[in-house]
Amino acid sequence: MFFAHDTQENTSTQDKNTYFDIIRLTSSTVTHRKKLKKKKVTFNCHSICRALAMMLGPEKVTLIDGYYVAFKVHDGENGAILKTVGQKHSWLLTTDGSIIEPYPVGAFAFMPILYVKAGPFSGFVECRYQETDDVTAFIEERETFF
Repeated sequence: MFFAHDTQENTSTQDKNTYFDIIRLTSSTVTHRKKLKKKKVTFNCHSICRALAMMLGPEKVTLIDGYYVAFKVHDGENGAILKTVGQKHSWLLTTDGSIIEPYPVGAFAFMPILYVKAGPFSGFVECRYQETDDVTAFIEERETFF
């Protein structure tokens, strides 16, 4: 597994172990997902994070629901302007305060991402994840989530 130098220096042993646990758990689901191919079963960030949080427990991760905030380019009268947009999303927070993205927004591969709490990019990452109860309420009001 590749860790950038800044990430390596700022990642706790606990966070690395939790991240590798998540990689092992998510990669072990590949054979099970193949069995479900003929059935109309979908997975999303909400269900994946809930399953991982249940399996790993509160001593390793906390489930967070909220919005992933991104920027979208819009045409303005005087050129392009950036606007923020929020996507309903779920992620995991480690006991050391890092974010683990088991199912990243906009990613095509099923590969978790670890955003460490400390380091030069931590502030940029943290501002993109906004916890809010209305997303949790939205998820819990649905009839089922797989």
